[in-house]
Amino acid sequence: MLCAAEVSPLKLVWARPFKATTGIYDVLAYIENYNITAAAKKIVYKFSLYDENNILVAERVGKTYVTPNGKIPIFEGNIRTGERVPRRVFFEVSGTPEWEKAPSQAMSISLGTRNISYDISNGKSVVSATVSNPSSSSITNVEVTAIIYDERGNAFAVSKTLIESLAKDSTRDVIFTWPIPFENEPSRIEIVPRFDIFSVRF
Repeated sequence: MLCAAEVSPLKLVWARPFKATTGIYDVLAYIENYNITAAAKKIVYKFSLYDENNILVAERVGKTYVTPNGKIPIFEGNIRTGERVPRRVFFEVSGTPEWEKAPSQAMSISLGTRNISYDISNGKSVVSATVSNPSSSSITNVEVTAIIYDERGNAFAVSKTLIESLAKDSTRDVIFTWPIPFENEPSRIEIVPRFDIFSVRF
């Protein structure tokens, strides 16, 4: 276990709501961990959604792991807001993470992405990509998050899927769909795969 004085705190880059359909929203918090070798097996977090009058619309509590030295998109979907429209999101982590030094072997595993594309199919927006595991270890429960940006660099759509198992030296195609075509062509598509490094077996 590492003490809090040995690590830098997590940095929240941004958090915002995304309309999925009428009365239902997805939210995403984009976190960065600047600690090169420090990770956490679990953090508990809360999303709070507020409308234009600063009235609380909805809340969602969840938990996840913290990977070292990189970006961490935290996604929660299908949050019901009724007739109220959330305009901003407040994201907070409960307590202080229990930091641990990441296993050195797991630190060497770097998942890749390629063949990222956007299309409209049957009236739906579709983003596809290929996730690769070039390492010599099989990985389970790979979370893959898609973030769609406009020409000004603002995210306007998000989604997440799960690869239950990604064998060593293998690839897996992933697909994300939205119920209607995007109003504008995506300027940039970011695909972020991540996994719990403490769960890897060697």
